[in-house]
Amino acid sequence: MIRNMLRAMDDERCSLTPEQKQNLMLKLGRVDDAIEQLMDDSVKQNELSLLATDTEYKGAGIRRYAKALKLYQRAIEEDKHPLAMCNLALWYLQGRPGTAEDPPKAVELFERAAEMGVGMALANLAEFAQHGLHGVPKDDERAVKLARAAIDDDRHTSDSLAMAFMVLFRSHHEDRPGAPMRLRAALRCLEYAALIGGDANSTRRVKELLPTVRMLAAMDPQAVQTETDRRYDRMVYELDRLPPDQRPDSYGGYAAALRRHGFELVTQRGMPGDASKKCDWPAFVQASGQWRLIKGFKYEGSGGGAAGPRGADDDGADELEGRSGGGGSRQGSGRRAQAAGGGVSGGSGGPSGGAAGAAAGGVGSGASSGGSGSGGDVGFMCGHCRAMGAAKRCGRCGQHYCSAECQRLDWRGGHKQVCDMVAAQRL
Repeated sequence: MIRNMLRAMDDERCSLTPEQKQNLMLKLGRVDDAIEQLMDDSVKQNELSLLATDTEYKGAGIRRYAKALKLYQRAIEEDKHPLAMCNLALWYLQGRPGTAEDPPKAVELFERAAEMGVGMALANLAEFAQHGLHGVPKDDERAVKLARAAIDDDRHTSDSLAMAFMVLFRSHHEDRPGAPMRLRAALRCLEYAALIGGDANSTRRVKELLPTVRMLAAMDPQAVQTETDRRYDRMVYELDRLPPDQRPDSYGGYAAALRRHGFELVTQRGMPGDASKKCDWPAFVQASGQWRLIKGFKYEGSGGGAAGPRGADDDGADELEGRSGGGGSRQGSGRRAQAAGGGVSGGSGGPSGGAAGAAAGGVGSGASSGGSGSGGDVGFMCGHCRAMGAAKRCGRCGQHYCSAECQRLDWRGGHKQVCDMVAAQRL
C-alpha cells in the first residue's frame, strides 16, 4: 500500500503538508502491521479465519462455498475473529452461490465487529448511515462519528480506510443546516482518500473530483464567512437541544452564548446596564449592535467529541494528527462503542432555520454586521453585500443572498464563473 502512493505524494498539486503526508505514511504502516497480525498463520486464533478465506477463494462450486460459510461461522463464534466477521458481512451483502444476499445479517456482523472497534466495520457502517443503506437509518451525524472512529483504528483494507475519509469528505463538502460547507477540510479528506487508493472505480471518481475541489479550496474568498457560518450554526444547534428552562432569556444570557461560540460585541448601543434584564432574541440583536469573530478562538474540549453538528472536527483538526501506534485509537474503546451503538442525540442533521429560531427565542435572524440583524430565517452572510440574515439561496450552488438584486449583482461580478462547477461537484 505504501509503495503505491509514494509517487502520488510527490505530485506538486497535492495540498497536504509534509507533516500530513508523514502522518499518512505512519498510519498506513500501522494498517499493514494490523492486517499482517490478523493473517499470521502462526497464531492459533487466525487458523479458522484463514482456512475460511482460502476455501472461499480456491475454486468455485456450491459445496466449497458451503464449507467456507461454516468455517467463517466457526471463526466468529469460537474465535470472535474480526476479519471473519467483516468477510462474512461482505458475503451476505454481495451473495454467494448457495447463499442469498442478506443485508440485515451483514449489518449485524458489522455492528458486532464495530463494538470491538474494528475500523473496516466502522467504515462500512458509516457509509450505510450517511446514505441510509441496508436498513440503517440515514444519519449524517452518526456517520461522521463512525468514520472518525474508523480512522482511529488500524484494522483496515485500503478500501475501508479510503471509504471512511470519503464519508468525512461528503460531510464537509455539503452545505446544510448545522454543517456549512468546509472546502479545506473536504479537500484534506479527499487528498487522503486519493493517496490511499482502494477500489478502482472509487479511486477514479476521487481523482476526477480532486482538480475542482483543489481549485475551489484555493479560491475560498469567504474564509471569514465560512467560520462565521460554522460558529453561528453550532450555537443554534446547541441552543435547539437545551430544555426550555435552560435557554437564554436575558441580555446577559444571549451575550454569554455568543462568547461561548467565539463572537464578541463590537458596539453595544442599546445594551442595558443590568445584564439580567429579560429579552427575546430580536430585542437583543437590536441592542447589541455589531459582532465580530474572536481571533484564535477554540471550543472547550474541541479535541474530543464536543457537542454540535461537527463533533470532534469543530476546530478543524486533522483526522490523522497526533495518532500513535498500538491500535491507532485517539479516544479509546469508549468512543468506538458509542459510535457503533449510534449514541447520538437529535436527528440526522442540524435544526432547520425555523426550528432553530423557535428554540432560541428567535435565534435564526442572524448576526448583524452593522445593522439590526432582523428579518432573516437563517444566520448566513449574503454573498454580495456581506450582510447577515441572508435567507435566499442560489438554486444551483447554494450561495446565500439577502435579495434577488444582490444575487444578480454577484452573478455579474463573477459568481457565474464558479456556480456551475460548484453545483456539478455537489455529492
